[in-house]
Amino acid sequence: MASNDVSAIVEEKRQLRALVLKRRASIPPQVKEVKSAAICSQVARLFGLEPDNATEGVDSKRRDGLEAKLSPHMLISSNDMCETRLRTGSRIALYSAFEDEVNLSCLARQCYEAGLRVAFPCMNPRNEPHAMCMREVRERSWAACSAPFLANPLLRLPVDDERLADFPIIDPETIEAIVVPLVAFDEAGRRLGYGGGNYDSFLPFVSPQCLVVGVAFHEQRVERLPAESHDLALPAIVYA
Repeated sequence: MASNDVSAIVEEKRQLRALVLKRRASIPPQVKEVKSAAICSQVARLFGLEPDNATEGVDSKRRDGLEAKLSPHMLISSNDMCETRLRTGSRIALYSAFEDEVNLSCLARQCYEAGLRVAFPCMNPRNEPHAMCMREVRERSWAACSAPFLANPLLRLPVDDERLADFPIIDPETIEAIVVPLVAFDEAGRRLGYGGGNYDSFLPFVSPQCLVVGVAFHEQRVERLPAESHDLALPAIVYA
């Protein structure tokens, strides 16, 4: 692809990113809350976890009035998507929601209750070979938000930072399922991220058997995303 074509795609992505982020930010907080809970329930079912009332913490009047309208949907882009049933001790990678992202708190709680080993992304310094790693966080630390990369997902920390001593790095090949945030997605299942390439550089290291699922709000769906050669579709995207 010619450099001019690449530059045009990069600019198109930048403009689309700004548009969709603005659209996502305009979703009322109470609607985001119910949508996030519905998405968490659908992802949990996809992972074979026991049913859970993920909207239990949502105000009942808001829940009853919104749930019928905000039922989750799943976009499957690959006929070869691996079926995953997580069990006690399985490793799963989630993320700590930043700004207006889908909140995975309901799903994280359910994963801990099921005895899963849960990891979250931690940004590495820019001079490291990999932009980010996944670090395991025990339930007590997650509930207290004591891991520095949970409170500030964009914080770049030296690999040997003493604050990370209780949060070991997880080998990507041992992760059985990973939930990925995104800015926008299209009908082909392609994902537009924030432009840092963190997940683009991490996902090639997970096992082919790892179930990769993107999550988003319906407002983040677009008809078509501009794509470069490295922009591959996610096997599944759950949205509401």
